[in-house]
Amino acid sequence: MSFDPGPSNNPYQAPLGGQYMAPPPGPPADVPMILGIISIVVGVIAVPLSCCVCFGIPAGGLAVILGIVALVIPAQPGSPGKKLGIGGIVLGLVPFVFFAVMMIISALNPQPALNNNNPPFNFDVPAAPNQGEK
Repeated sequence: MSFDPGPSNNPYQAPLGGQYMAPPPGPPADVPMILGIISIVVGVIAVPLSCCVCFGIPAGGLAVILGIVALVIPAQPGSPGKKLGIGGIVLGLVPFVFFAVMMIISALNPQPALNNNNPPFNFDVPAAPNQGEK
């Protein structure tokens, strides 16, 4: 006489047939949160780079684009992706605002005219030999 305990509730026990059971699928990736994080990181990097237009404007533009995409994609409930996207947009706009302010300041404050007519390198060139002896 053998004792058969019946089906077990142990999740770690191998199934009766011996086949491998795949683990249950995990939660889907929160794409707006990932894009929001990338947007805010690039925006933070773009703020100190705003002094150099060659680097600040493209980095700020990338932060704004990623922030907008994070806002457009539907997020999971309770996800901070939209807030991070808004932060990335705000930080990404800082180089553009800085560039606009610098352009306005430079347009309103032109450089004064140069009143110095002397050449920058004023070397006295000696006369050619026998030139002044006539």
